Amino acid sequence: MVPREAAPYLVVALSFRVKPWIERVSRVADVLHTPRIGLKAAQQIAATQADAAVGVVDFDGLPAGIAEDLREGGPALAWRDASALFTALRGVADRRKSLWQQKPPRSAIARLPLPKARISTR
Repeated sequence: MVPREAAPYLVVALSFRVKPWIERVSRVADVLHTPRIGLKAAQQIAATQADAAVGVVDFDGLPAGIAEDLREGGPALAWRDASALFTALRGVADRRKSLWQQKPPRSAIARLPLPKARISTR
């Protein structure tokens, strides 16, 4: 969630035990755990402005259950597809950064030297 007037946060349907990990590796103000992410997200937005216009990236690709929960949690919210806006605003990836994030081909891994291992005889 990226509110206009507040810090971004995540609404997730993951085990609560992964919350510390999510907080360490993400750049969000908060992580909200719930089994119904659509309902919680809509409730969060509606609590700020009941009739807000809300952009959703890949709106048509939302699972039906999440879409239904969005409508239930914020019946007065105006839902719009924000895919084109997101594409226009998204930054271009740094080629060097995206290269190190890719996995090397299997053949390259096979050619890497193995470290000398100490073998215990106990």
